[in-house]
Amino acid sequence: MSVYFAPGFSSVTSESELCRLDSLADRLQSLCAAADGRISGILVKGWTSPEGADRLNERLSESRARGVVRYLADRAALPDSLLEAGGGGVDWQHLAEEASACPDLPDRGEVLRILENTPVWVVRNGRVVDGRKRRLGMLHGGIPYNHLYKEAFPALRRADIRAVVSGGPQFPPPSHERSSETYSDNVRQPAAAPADSCRRSERSAAAEDAVTEDVDADASASLPAEDAPEGNSVLASESGNAPESAFVAESAAEPAVRAMREPWVALKTNLLYDALLVPNVGIEFRFADRWSVGADYMHAWWSNDRKHRYWRCYGGEVTLRRYFGATPFTGHHVGIYGTMLTYDFEFSGKGWQSDGFSYGGGLEYGYSLPVARRLNLDFSIGVGYFGGRYKEYVPMDGCYVWQSTRRRHWFGPTRAQISLVWILGGERRSGKGGAR
Repeated sequence: MSVYFAPGFSSVTSESELCRLDSLADRLQSLCAAADGRISGILVKGWTSPEGADRLNERLSESRARGVVRYLADRAALPDSLLEAGGGGVDWQHLAEEASACPDLPDRGEVLRILENTPVWVVRNGRVVDGRKRRLGMLHGGIPYNHLYKEAFPALRRADIRAVVSGGPQFPPPSHERSSETYSDNVRQPAAAPADSCRRSERSAAAEDAVTEDVDADASASLPAEDAPEGNSVLASESGNAPESAFVAESAAEPAVRAMREPWVALKTNLLYDALLVPNVGIEFRFADRWSVGADYMHAWWSNDRKHRYWRCYGGEVTLRRYFGATPFTGHHVGIYGTMLTYDFEFSGKGWQSDGFSYGGGLEYGYSLPVARRLNLDFSIGVGYFGGRYKEYVPMDGCYVWQSTRRRHWFGPTRAQISLVWILGGERRSGKGGAR
């Protein structure tokens, strides 16, 4: 059977999963007490979904397996010699099965090609420069990755339990005191996967025949041979008996190279401001997994005194953003921003000049689209408040004559950006170009 976990948790928090574990523990305890039965061994293998750092996922998968082992040992009073725990890290094989079973997965063909053909680590000159997770995250702006995150990843956050039991044809009946709906006396009924899993639980006829008829499903290995956790082997004779030494938990190998560094800074310019002859530059720092802070500055100082035309503006903005894409600086994002600037605009004999600095702020929404290896196009719009005092004036007899001073209070769209973003730092890769 398989036990499922909440994202990032190494302990079982679901009441239904705890009931299933209790039922299995009671059944194993009954089998241990049977005169003609013997448990040869129990292997628990933990797995994780791809999000997060790989090294942390390795530790999390091991913690999940150890947690289930401790729970079964305490609940069923099993000797430590029967129990083995191991972590497999990210279950890429199961993710490929989930992806192939999702008919509504965007770009499913390309996702499957990445899962089948792209190594977990792409190493050049002793450095990790790309990888399977990176290419999945960059594909189509992270849309397929986000679909997998919602629909397929829950089935990967689990611990698989394999129990090999041998003995006579008669066993004590399974206990149904707890959560009887989660188990079935039918040997061909596997443990249910999470409701949000794309994959439907299926078992081939060959896998079903591998379970001897005199072994109850609750105490036998519910995973078929092809679903056995990687790095572990279960050696069994034709009679279904297996020695304890057959359970070998091998640690997943870690690459002997430096892990890929994530980009943490980006330079950008707002193309809309550039088109309006307002040169500008911005910088954005990523200070957490999906959080960043940025600052922008603009400065225009164009004038034509003979035609009474002025186009002067300088000031800046600060922004706090939360990204939702699979990789840094990509995908949908929301944020808050603040603005402070001064201006002097005059056209055809009438001018408006800020009286000190004007100010504003609001909420923004946008989407950052990768267009090259280190280039994004970021589209965003902001709604909020802009205010401050300004003076109206007219040119007269070689002078600029003040007419009135007013205060501006504006609620509505206060920001629009189509920014060209240059990603710096790390070994970022986009979904375009490059060798597969």
